[in-house]
Amino acid sequence: MKTSNKFAALAIAFSAVVFSPAYAISDADLSAAVTSKIQANPTTATSNITVSANKGVVILSGNVLTEGEASSAIEAANATTGVKDVDTDKLMIKNSPHPYKDTYITAKVKGAFYREKLFGDTPVDATIHVETKNSVVYLTGTAQSQALVDTAISLAKSINAVQGVKSTVVISR
Repeated sequence: MKTSNKFAALAIAFSAVVFSPAYAISDADLSAAVTSKIQANPTTATSNITVSANKGVVILSGNVLTEGEASSAIEAANATTGVKDVDTDKLMIKNSPHPYKDTYITAKVKGAFYREKLFGDTPVDATIHVETKNSVVYLTGTAQSQALVDTAISLAKSINAVQGVKSTVVISR
């Protein structure tokens, strides 16, 4: 076989493995990637959070002192390629004044925005702010185009627990 044919065969074989729908990151690698992100974040670096994964669902457990720590951990998990969902049933927040479900939704939306910024076609602008009250997501701030606002709304609506999305984002030019 000629050298160029060998490279072509190798490229085809590599593409079949890497781009195959059956190819997925292992749960162990997913757990390690999320753990690494949590440990690298100053907000969560010293948190008592344990990460595991089961069929692409990341499970966060342990005790954190603030909603900010929980939110940052959830955002890190959601922004990790290969994560299908994040289970926080075993993640406890000390003295939280807000329903945890709202914190969870806000973190999932922010994680989706971050993932879109890194890997998507229409990166969501960092000047779009997210807040959740009673499972309704409120988007405020500014964006450079209506397409960015539409993407932000669509991403927020894609989160399972979201009951509605209200946007007052203003287009800035």
